[in-house]
Amino acid sequence: MKVTGQQPTDTVFILDFSTSMTWGYEDDHESAAQEDSRIQALVDSVNDAIGTLVKANPENRIAIAVFNGSSTALLPKLTTGSEILKEVPDGNYLEITSYTHTPNEDKGAAQVTCNINKNKANTDGGTNIQAGMFAGMKILANNEDTTYELADGTAVPRIPNVVFMSDGAPTTFASAKDTKYYTKSGDSKSGSITN
Repeated sequence: MKVTGQQPTDTVFILDFSTSMTWGYEDDHESAAQEDSRIQALVDSVNDAIGTLVKANPENRIAIAVFNGSSTALLPKLTTGSEILKEVPDGNYLEITSYTHTPNEDKGAAQVTCNINKNKANTDGGTNIQAGMFAGMKILANNEDTTYELADGTAVPRIPNVVFMSDGAPTTFASAKDTKYYTKSGDSKSGSITN
C-alpha cells in the first residue's frame, strides 16, 4: 500500500510494568481494584493511542517494550497498522488477562496480554526506567527499514517516536558492563551492577 503525501511513523511505546502500577491513583503502597488501578489507566491510554496511530495511517508501525526491575519487548517487531488491525479489529491491543489485589496492602499483580502477537508480561518489582529506555531504543536502533515510498515514488524517512509511560521515578538502575564504581566502604570495583 502506498500512502499519498503522509510520512509514516515508527512509534515505540515504553511502558512501566512495576508493582506500583497495581496501586490506585491516590494511595501509594496499596493495591487497588483493577478498574481503579494505574495499570488499567495505562492499558486504556495505550489502546487509544495505538488506535489513533493505526487508523491515521495504516503504514504507521508500532512496537512495545515494558519494564519493571528489568525489561522486555512485548511487541518486539515494528508492526504496521494494517497488520495490527487484521489481528485486533476491536481496539483491545493490550488487555489485562489476570489481576489480583489485596485491599489496603501492597499485594497486587497483573498480567497483560498483547493481542497483536499474544505475548504476555506481568507487573513486578521496581521501576528500572533505564532498562525500559534501552529496550525501546534498541528496537528503533536495530530497525534497518527506515524509509517509505510515497505513491508518487518519493522515498521519505519514517518518523521515529517514543512514547514513555510511567507512574514515577526510577527505583532501580542497570549499569554498563564495564563501569567503575565504589562500594559503601570505599573500595573501587569494576563490572556490571544492578541496584
